[in-house]
Amino acid sequence: MLRVIDLLKEFGVKLGMPHARPIAGMWELRAGAGRCFYVSHHGQRFIILHGYRKKSQSAPRKEIETAKRRWTEFLSQENES
Repeated sequence: MLRVIDLLKEFGVKLGMPHARPIAGMWELRAGAGRCFYVSHHGQRFIILHGYRKKSQSAPRKEIETAKRRWTEFLSQENES
């Protein structure tokens, strides 16, 4: 996963398959069976929202909802400051 995060640092929003793909309004960072959902925030800042181990063909709805909830919480806290 650290190697793929380094690729994200290097290529930013241009990083694509097989390392990153869009899903549910976010991006999924892919490293073997490891997955992380992240978003691009203010240009070059990336927020990693949630990580999990892949066990099925598609991303489980529960994992997607966890990432979306964390994104909403992040934005709410940012707006309060």
